[in-house]
Order: sequence, then C-alpha cells, then structure tokens
Amino acid sequence: MDQALLERMCRLAELELFEGEKESVLQDLEKMVGCFEVISELDVEGVEPLYGVLELDEKMTMDCGENVLREDVVLDAPCPEELLANAPALQDGLIVVPKTFS
Repeated sequence: MDQALLERMCRLAELELFEGEKESVLQDLEKMVGCFEVISELDVEGVEPLYGVLELDEKMTMDCGENVLREDVVLDAPCPEELLANAPALQDGLIVVPKTFS
C-alpha cells in the first residue's frame, strides 16, 4: 500500500482526505491488508463453505449460544401525537431540524 494507491482509491470512492488524515488511513489500510494476508494463508482444504449462521450443523456450535427465532407479532403503534411529543420543534406535523445544506 502506497500513497499513489491511496490517492487512486480516494478518487474512485470520491473521498477527500485532509493531509493529516492520509498517513493514518494508509496505516489502517496496511493493517487490513495484513489481516487478509494472514487469512489467505489458512488451509481451508475440505472445509465446507458456510453461507449463513443458521446453516451450522449439529457438530458446530455458535459462540453466542443457540440462535432462537420468534414469531413476528404485530403490535399497536403509538399515535402520531405520542411519537412527536418529545420533538424539540414541530411545523405542520413535521419535526423541524437544523439546516444542513445551504
């Protein structure tokens, strides 16, 4: 990873970095590339691909415990007045927010 590649990536992603940010971003990207290099060295021969967390077989367990699914339940939504009660400012039933673009 070098400065020229970072400049090209920023141009393609339409990102503008300040001069002071470039070195930090470059270091972070180098760390990420290093992680991918380590991952690419792993021997995955014979390992079945996992397409989703619910496809684990009985031999495998998840670190966070068993995945529990529940039925979707439709609940009554609060009325608009209740939802807008804590808004700092209202105009014509809409929340007024500070202007972000000029």
